[in-house]
Amino acid sequence: MIEGDISHDQLTRFLSSKAFTSKDLWGQVNVTVRQIEQEDGCLIFDDTIQEKIPVALKVVHKPHQFSDVKTRKVKRDQKDTL
Repeated sequence: MIEGDISHDQLTRFLSSKAFTSKDLWGQVNVTVRQIEQEDGCLIFDDTIQEKIPVALKVVHKPHQFSDVKTRKVKRDQKDTL
């Protein structure tokens, strides 16, 4: 919606300048929301912060060796597949 008018750094500096309230937010977005609002629409804010870590980690043991028929390369497979 801003078409590159605001850089990531400008936005980060703005957001870190103070602790904002919902009233502050509404003051910033009110005009835009009123321009695009629809009867069946809704406005959702996600204020969660996710760290940059793996979502999940699973160690898989593949003790079974087999030969691929097409490539004739030896490959490994696990006993049970999930």
